[in-house]
Amino acid sequence: MPPTSSSSVINSPKSKDVDSTSKNSSDVNLVSRLFAQAKNALSPTKTTDHTVINDEQKNVLTFLQRQDQDSSTFTRDIDEIQQIEREKAIVISQNDMDKLKQFREDYLQKKSQKNTTADTFDDLDTQNKKRNLEWIIVLDRHIKQSNDYCVFVYERHHFTNQTTIGNTDRFFMSADAHCKFDSCTCEFHAIISENGRLEVDYSGKIVHRKGEHHARPIRGSRREELQQFPMLGATPGAVHLQQLKLLSVDNKEAGNRNVVGSSRSVIRKISSEANVKLHRDDDLDKSLRELKVEQAKKIFPGEVIPGYLQEIITDPFR
Repeated sequence: MPPTSSSSVINSPKSKDVDSTSKNSSDVNLVSRLFAQAKNALSPTKTTDHTVINDEQKNVLTFLQRQDQDSSTFTRDIDEIQQIEREKAIVISQNDMDKLKQFREDYLQKKSQKNTTADTFDDLDTQNKKRNLEWIIVLDRHIKQSNDYCVFVYERHHFTNQTTIGNTDRFFMSADAHCKFDSCTCEFHAIISENGRLEVDYSGKIVHRKGEHHARPIRGSRREELQQFPMLGATPGAVHLQQLKLLSVDNKEAGNRNVVGSSRSVIRKISSEANVKLHRDDDLDKSLRELKVEQAKKIFPGEVIPGYLQEIITDPFR
């Protein structure tokens, strides 16, 4: 028989195993080099060079950096948020500035009265005894344009003592606040000018534990706004669902529940307050009778209605 040809040797199973082993070895060496380069790049004692890394090496570095992050926390770079605040150049609307100016006048007036006269029993007003926190609602609405992650607790605020307020860049008001989340150290100092220009200086680190939720109390005009829905017949569950839909992606990820409240009971209480406002009297019987008179004037205006056939009575007091 003729000797074995060279082609039969190349096509033998043993030769294929050798080629496969060589290919695997090459892949392993490539991965080893990538990790060695990544380790050198992340090492504090790495040698500085100007080597340009390719996309595959960038992916390895990104993977390693993600492995170092704690997946149980939500974080954001405070410098990026500060940059967003600077780029937006937030200006408070004229309507909101009018509210702040009116609040300032009331605040200074009460402060002056407190310093000059003592309150008597006849001077007590249940409405004036409540703290006017409308300025927080105004400020929150503009702060979230740059930071919609943190739930801020306001520590102090200060108004200018100028007798006349114009439309210049002079100081009008300042406020300080810190984040309510346990592990978050983010805080800010805000300055509002007379022309409505808002400047916010952030500091600290944004770190929220996933699963931790917080919200500011729903007060003032925001509470009155939510009370309108139950007055129109909406159930607390429907109002709560509607507010949940308003949560932004940032709100959901960071645990910020300012839009909907800290729990479902908040909306239920607001709905209950709205129902109480509909009562015309503390006595239920008297309240229903007064409502009957009001509704009769709306339903039966005392004029001829074309095509009117009959009256359906559902009045329990008839």
